[in-house]
Amino acid sequence: MKKNCPRGKPIYHSLYINCGDKYVLDIWIQGERKLKDFNIIDKAGGPNKVHKENFTAINVNHSTLEIHLYSAGEGTFYYEFGPLISAISITPEYKLHGGKQLSLLHITLITVASTIVFVLLLMLFAWLMGWLGNTDHLQEIDIGLEKKVTLKQLKDATRNFGKRNEIGQGGFGTVYKAEMQGKIVAVKKLSSYSEERINELKNEFYTLKSMSHQNLVQLLDIYNAKGLHLLIYEYMQNNSLAHVLFDSKSKLKLDWEARYNICLGVARGLVYLHEHPRLKMVHRDIKSANILLDEDLKPKISDFGLASLYTEDDQFKFIKVEVPQGYMSPEYVRGIVTSKADVYSFGVIILETVSGRRNAGHNRYSQESEFLLDTAYDLHRKRRLVDLVDKNLSTKYDAKQAIIILNLAVKCTNISPTLRPTMFEVVSVLVGDKKMEEICPPAPNDSHIAQVYSSASIEVTSRASTSSNYIKGEDET
Repeated sequence: MKKNCPRGKPIYHSLYINCGDKYVLDIWIQGERKLKDFNIIDKAGGPNKVHKENFTAINVNHSTLEIHLYSAGEGTFYYEFGPLISAISITPEYKLHGGKQLSLLHITLITVASTIVFVLLLMLFAWLMGWLGNTDHLQEIDIGLEKKVTLKQLKDATRNFGKRNEIGQGGFGTVYKAEMQGKIVAVKKLSSYSEERINELKNEFYTLKSMSHQNLVQLLDIYNAKGLHLLIYEYMQNNSLAHVLFDSKSKLKLDWEARYNICLGVARGLVYLHEHPRLKMVHRDIKSANILLDEDLKPKISDFGLASLYTEDDQFKFIKVEVPQGYMSPEYVRGIVTSKADVYSFGVIILETVSGRRNAGHNRYSQESEFLLDTAYDLHRKRRLVDLVDKNLSTKYDAKQAIIILNLAVKCTNISPTLRPTMFEVVSVLVGDKKMEEICPPAPNDSHIAQVYSSASIEVTSRASTSSNYIKGEDET
């Protein structure tokens, strides 16, 4: 079937064109004429041959591509098998702000670079979360529960050792509070990474792991890795004795019975260290900040970083570590220390606990330093030791106990180590098994001590309203 082919009429892909002896078309794409008088036979080189035409800079709107073919002259057309357009391929060419187009190579490079950056960011995030590389965060730590916890869980519980979870500072590190699986523990993070401090950390771990006593803080576990060294302790609800006595923010007030029992508990802990059948030990850092109090105000000795073992044949140790001012026995200056050094420090703790005053302070009126030990010896000489009792107690304390424990403090802080009592003897006096004269016979210059008991007792008994019975501890040593 033949039919006139007027110029300008659209030719569909199912029709074969015969307009004269030439097959010419106008090709319109997206409403714009791209080719005029296009002779498909000439371009293809004969019928049933393939010819490709490339068009660039075509703007496609609303996801629609419009292509129109128009005949370019007069002629006829008839049906023929096979499409005129068999395939369409579209390749985008994006434009930059500067007007330059991105080639396929540029697009490929940008895609590859974007993928690499994304992968690197993903790996960085995984590393920061502890999922990549170092698997230390998976190491298990025993805090006394059926199921162990991981380092990551421990760090999360301390808010990554944040300031809000800090509960104490010491010479060896900072202590943080952590709650996991319903249990609260104390985590001490070593502040220095020197080999010396790491060895001290290990020393504290093995020391406490081999000992168990109601007046020694319980060490649960240790974490020791490059750059991070931790000790995990039982949590002591009432912080340290120093905090309770000297921190204005502390709301806890100690009555006389609590103070007496704290001194007795510390003494029992030291007896355990000094008289242990296998591991005799000198703590070397006894101070009120290292005496922790649980919810029942039971005292527990902590911080064993300076502790050292000794035997009966080798009781003298050469030391190089400085002890906080006020707690250091005179023999430390000569570099020699025995268990009597702990006795000296304990005497200072007695004075602080009974008086509620620091061992060293500053007089705002005379602008001079004041030492509690100097005050104690001066009052002892004047037979007025009882004046050291904390004024906040008013008359609510045991007069007889006050006299005994303060005189013990004077004996424990004697300048000569050999004249100091042992901690076993101290406990025997505190629990009433022995009298002061039995453990420390009066020296020639202390002949007035016997009179001190009677005169001070008479002076204080009139002001004291409590009984003079001794406060027994939980067990006898």
